[in-house]
Amino acid sequence: MDFGRFNPQHALKRAITYGRETGISATQAMARLTMDQPEFAEKPGGPRCILDGLGSELTEALFQISSACPAVAAHITCNADLGITEVAYYPLWLERSQSQAPMQPQM
Repeated sequence: MDFGRFNPQHALKRAITYGRETGISATQAMARLTMDQPEFAEKPGGPRCILDGLGSELTEALFQISSACPAVAAHITCNADLGITEVAYYPLWLERSQSQAPMQPQM
């Protein structure tokens, strides 16, 4: 599935690198990641930040409804310790993305 300009794995790698460079955790760096990548905000939850901040009401609400609400396309989990991301797609979004996959050339 295409998340536009946002690539979860790339974002995690940038956050890990930024965290090492600035002495903060990868989690704290992810909270500062902006849509203007590779730029990071001075503090978490700024106006251009991708995340609404750690433990915010919006983040919690989206997490709670993600498995039951078709408005939420996917739940992205980043594991900074392992350097991996996991994407759990809402079934209807996954079905839609698979139905729009490019056609394989016929031989």
